[in-house]
Amino acid sequence: MADINLTVGQEKFASISLIDDVTNGLITSASFSNISISNSHPQLILVEPNSVSPTNSVRAQGVSAGVGSVVISVDCSYTDAGDNQPKTETLSITKTFEVIGTPHGAHLVINFP
Repeated sequence: MADINLTVGQEKFASISLIDDVTNGLITSASFSNISISNSHPQLILVEPNSVSPTNSVRAQGVSAGVGSVVISVDCSYTDAGDNQPKTETLSITKTFEVIGTPHGAHLVINFP
């Protein structure tokens, strides 16, 4: 199963977070910059840094059916919990994706005022 699953035309947002390797906890003081994305099949999925709030996020939109992968790289600044020293490094993660054709059928929606 792919990390990112979309239908053609669907849009999703993902937040960028940093997890401490020792405590497995979220590093809440981390800051991020210079988000870059390498896309194996840009004709299938648009993946880009989100330019509106929240800015520490990535936007993905299905363009055409198919599968592939994206590599997202981010400059991270944080304080390491192990030695309490400031760190700045570039980290990358690879995510697979699958975009399927537009679904057929219908679904029921009920909105209460």
